[in-house]
Amino acid sequence: MNRRNFVKTSLYAGSLLGFPYVSSLSAKPGKSDRLNVAYVGVGGHGVHASQGNRTENTVGYCDVDERRAAETYSMFPDVPRFRDFRVMFDKLGNGIDAVGITTPDHTHFPIAMEAMQRGYHIYLEKPMAHTIEQIRILRAAAKKYGVTTQLGVHGHSFAGLRVLKEWLDAGVVGEVTEIHLWTDRPRESDFHTYEQDAPEEPIPDGVSWDLWLGPARYRPFNNIYLPKSWRGWWDFGNGPLGDIGAHMWDVLEFCFELGAPKTVSGINPRMSDVGTPRWCKVDYEYAAKAGRGPVKVRWYSGEKDGQPHLPENLPHWPEGDPLKESAGMYFVGTEGALYFPDMRAKSAPVVLPQERWKDFRRNLPPKTLPRIKGSHYSEFFSAIREGRRANADFEYGAPLNEGVLVGNLALKTGKTIHWDSENMRAVGLPEADQYIRSPEPREGWKYSL
Repeated sequence: MNRRNFVKTSLYAGSLLGFPYVSSLSAKPGKSDRLNVAYVGVGGHGVHASQGNRTENTVGYCDVDERRAAETYSMFPDVPRFRDFRVMFDKLGNGIDAVGITTPDHTHFPIAMEAMQRGYHIYLEKPMAHTIEQIRILRAAAKKYGVTTQLGVHGHSFAGLRVLKEWLDAGVVGEVTEIHLWTDRPRESDFHTYEQDAPEEPIPDGVSWDLWLGPARYRPFNNIYLPKSWRGWWDFGNGPLGDIGAHMWDVLEFCFELGAPKTVSGINPRMSDVGTPRWCKVDYEYAAKAGRGPVKVRWYSGEKDGQPHLPENLPHWPEGDPLKESAGMYFVGTEGALYFPDMRAKSAPVVLPQERWKDFRRNLPPKTLPRIKGSHYSEFFSAIREGRRANADFEYGAPLNEGVLVGNLALKTGKTIHWDSENMRAVGLPEADQYIRSPEPREGWKYSL
């Protein structure tokens, strides 16, 4: 039964957690209702969600690494703690309205599926899942279980993203034909050179290693995997594309409705089934759609030959001026260019050449797109209360995340990907199937619709 269609009667949270249970998912929820939110992953990046919740009731924390979770635990000592999200869901039951998930990529899918099957609304960090197949299933599951979802692409709620689209729609640089994106990830501190599983080390106190591995193939513990180098291991993460690319493709999808790429090819210094390359360049080709022509997207990441891997000879870029090395987005149009020195559209873009900006700023376009009030998290909570879609739900987020992961297919196979989105396959390249679909998970970690 859809949880929006009935009124809860449980008083569970009142006796256990010290505050009265308030039904926030009744047929006609009031503005004063507070949602009961549980969090899976409360250390590292999870701190932002778990510690930043001031408007709702926090009913549970779950983390497999008590060392990383210590800061959050110490700040909120009265919130019940768990190591296994399934145990937390069993214990709290209908005392949970929504779940925030901030864990490594390989565990996004099982946690989100378990939560949705129980009727919980979910806020899920990017990338949406570890494989394209998982993305498709999560999108379908959100519809099946009738829950509100939100993908953790925080920039989607920034005003700068709306400014960018308004300016593009007003023709600030003509028609955009090429986009360059770059990031310094993986940084040196994040990078590893292993071509096989890391050697065994003792499991530290407070780390539930078997739970951290989740559905992934078992291998001995090594400190190199934690806390963040997991992104560079294909079994756990999706490399820089899955990390930073998810933010940037959010900007592209919002402004250009790119949809699925037509072809994708990649260049990198090594092929490995174990880890991501130190640097790479990935070229995407998107077909023309109603309202726009074809678009080329060029992705650069990491460090090449001891230097930041950045685009060169960008049209309209002032000669001698440095690009921001950590991250940037550069939109090349038929009449100029736009530059963001960031992975998100945080503020108004830089318009180039300068003469183009001088003309454009005399008659700036009106604000035609509504601005989001509050944070990306509060947008999610508001959507639950109002019974509507959140602004970056799975229906929106699935296609952009799929496009990101098609780039990794090119890196893993070393071949040009001709992407057949309708049939979820790389045309004429059956060896890509092993990366498109999910490997058989360990016992106890299998989920399906």
